[in-house]
Amino acid sequence: WNPRSWLLGHYRSDAFRNTQVLAFADDGVDTVWVGTIGGGLVEIDTRNRSERHYGTGADSRVRLSDDRVMSLLYDRRGVLWIGTMTGGLDRLEVRSGALRVYRSLADDASTLPANGVMSLYEDRLGTLWVGTFGGGLASIDQLSGDVTRYPYGSATPSSLSASRASAVVEDALGNIWIGTEGGGLNLLDRKTRRFHAYRRDDRDPASLSDNTVYALHLDHHGDLWVGTAGGGLDRVIGSSAR
Repeated sequence: WNPRSWLLGHYRSDAFRNTQVLAFADDGVDTVWVGTIGGGLVEIDTRNRSERHYGTGADSRVRLSDDRVMSLLYDRRGVLWIGTMTGGLDRLEVRSGALRVYRSLADDASTLPANGVMSLYEDRLGTLWVGTFGGGLASIDQLSGDVTRYPYGSATPSSLSASRASAVVEDALGNIWIGTEGGGLNLLDRKTRRFHAYRRDDRDPASLSDNTVYALHLDHHGDLWVGTAGGGLDRVIGSSAR
């Protein structure tokens, strides 16, 4: 969709004929990456509409850990992060083609908490936030490569309210907001590493409209827009002042 002309166009390619598209990323210039379920990653040069495909096959220029791509992020260092359904998180140096894979290893707390990666976000300090399917939230220090896990579930007080972290965004104060599947909206205080959960309350019409959150966007007013699974769109007014 072109917001200047209000015209809706289509990009047609055999790469998307029999698959679902779940994720996009772009370099801000001419390249767009598209994540598919089963078709791997498609890199599109928007100047000449040429394509390059990445997957698990031997003929791929870079062999991904999984052909099912759930999330993408192109960071400020020119690195493409590729979140997969079961293969963990792939870190691709776009220029050199070098690939590093972050996976979850049993009984190793220095690794990802799960191998399904639902959401990715880079904060103002360059820290990468990773929302996983079944393992909650993690962060990666991009300088050291160290992984930090954050607790989830009712067994640990003030922890993330659910194991599936489906959306992440940072507010003006540096707090991290996390949308979850079934656990509502969470706010992480970076200083204390404690989470506060906002959930649906049928007795309160000003509460969250649904406990499954799939999209988050912070606007220039500091309001947080919350896309839910069954309750429509919510707005947290002045979220950055909390």
